Amino acid sequence: MFILIFGPNRLPLESDKLKIMIRYTKCTGIFMLIIIACASPSCKKEAPAKTKLQLLTTASWKLNALTVDPAYDYSGDGNSTTNLFALFEECTKDDYSTFRTDGTAVSDQGSLKCDPNEPQSFNMTWAFNEERTKITIDNQEYTIVELNSIQLRLTSQQTEEGVTYTRTAIFVH
Repeated sequence: MFILIFGPNRLPLESDKLKIMIRYTKCTGIFMLIIIACASPSCKKEAPAKTKLQLLTTASWKLNALTVDPAYDYSGDGNSTTNLFALFEECTKDDYSTFRTDGTAVSDQGSLKCDPNEPQSFNMTWAFNEERTKITIDNQEYTIVELNSIQLRLTSQQTEEGVTYTRTAIFVH
């Protein structure tokens, strides 16, 4: 039995065994903390980064935004716009494309077809340039601005009447 007393005789211990046990407990606790600290980083193994091919071909891509800079009058009504996606009908906004590793792709009209007489899907071809900074889809070249597991951002340029327009398309899974 021990008594806790404040003052010069703070903690009289009954035996030396208790002193040894307290030291052993402290050492064991410190040793366990060291083991946990050393083992923790090895538990969280990071997956290797995916290649651009893997990122492109893992899942289907749906157009989420399409802009042009500078603004352009697509409808010919005198009103220029930069947000081309806003001009699309709802039946176009649900379309998606699936890229395959063999250089082919399928564009599907989604559940809302604009014209019931058109086919549900059509085939395309695609290829990266050697540096994988550009992609050509059915003979149209695009610059890859961003490609990750969430988003694909492509740009293309077209010059009309001396003005160069940059279109940016953003696709998501």
